[in-house]
Amino acid sequence: MAEELPINFAIPGESAVPSYNYADIVDGTGLAEFYFAQSEDSTGTTNLLLNKVLRSSVIEMSGSDSSTATNTKCINQNFNLIPFNSPRDIKGNMIISCCFGVKCGTGTTGVSTDGYLVFTLNKIHAGASTTLGSIQTATIHTHGSTPQVFSWKRVLMSKVLTQTHLEIGDYLQVNVEGWIYNSNGVYAGTIIFGTEPTNKDGVEILAANNNFTNSQINISFKIDL
Repeated sequence: MAEELPINFAIPGESAVPSYNYADIVDGTGLAEFYFAQSEDSTGTTNLLLNKVLRSSVIEMSGSDSSTATNTKCINQNFNLIPFNSPRDIKGNMIISCCFGVKCGTGTTGVSTDGYLVFTLNKIHAGASTTLGSIQTATIHTHGSTPQVFSWKRVLMSKVLTQTHLEIGDYLQVNVEGWIYNSNGVYAGTIIFGTEPTNKDGVEILAANNNFTNSQINISFKIDL
């Protein structure tokens, strides 16, 4: 009888990107999906990018400003992915899916508020940040009303990324900016978007209004087929 040889299986290490939800065989790329979330403990809140659907401590993120009648950044937050423990390459696009709203802070006729979001994907290597791609949503234009209510926009947009290599210890960071312009600079306008991977309703963002809180970024990685 021939001698039986042992079969050894490699044990994969834990990774920030364990699987792909879509693969392009011809292009040799795979899309990995990440959710925007916020954790909270006794020291405060931390912004995260999660590759699993977990409940977030905070469902919505918002900002407001009314100091002047100029375009003002009222959200400026970084969401970080855990560092990679194996090398990989980014190749292709990032796809953003989110829902956001803008509200004028007064019922006064003729007063308006404009708002939009900007998503920027950065590579962090040895503390240094390199921008791989940035994209801006369309602008919501809303008017004063009584009561004050949000105007909503559901977003799906794509941006080609700079192809780059990620080393062990590197991580990805998404900077989210929220911009507001108030026509009179007196009444506070508000911009809001969701940070709840399980898509639970927030105070303002409700499924009943065909809106959603599970904001996502899909990133295209090179895969070996």
